[in-house]
Amino acid sequence: MKLRCSANQIRIRVRKSDIDHLRNVGSLLESVALPAGLPFGFALKIDAGNQEITVSWEAQTLVVYLPEAAARKWIESEEVGIEASLPLPGGASLEVVVEKDFPCQHQPTANPSDTFHELAP
Repeated sequence: MKLRCSANQIRIRVRKSDIDHLRNVGSLLESVALPAGLPFGFALKIDAGNQEITVSWEAQTLVVYLPEAAARKWIESEEVGIEASLPLPGGASLEVVVEKDFPCQHQPTANPSDTFHELAP
């Protein structure tokens, strides 16, 4: 699982192995060790109790919750991404995108078998 953040945008990319884990376990968790000792975590979780994508900050972890019905449909299809625009205070919005990962153009030695190369344009 990869995380990319920019101004009011969260983008998560998942490999085939991540999709299998999400399908079977219902969540993915990654963390980055920081020099101060506390890790920065990011997670993707399937949430049966919500109808919309939600985002929260829990114990040094950015958590993106996917509604179960939409997540299951996305996991089992050739649909590349699932996304939402969440309102922020002051009228701005947070764009959240979760996508199946394609092979990296800049890393030709990376293993493409764990990416969704068959869905790449």
